[in-house]
Amino acid sequence: DQFGTDLTSVEAAFKKQEAIQTDIAAFEERLQNIMAIANELKTEDYHDYATIEARKKNVEMHWEYL
Repeated sequence: DQFGTDLTSVEAAFKKQEAIQTDIAAFEERLQNIMAIANELKTEDYHDYATIEARKKNVEMHWEYL
């Protein structure tokens, strides 16, 4: 895609970028909530926390990759 060829295309690209950033921010907030729940399970000595921890690390790794 070419961006910046005219004002209309620049504005459209800017709006698309803003929408993506809004989606990422919302997803990041949900991710933080999930991580907080995982930490609470650890604090409460959840019987299968090892599985939770493995999934948590996997999600964190993929998030960092993005």
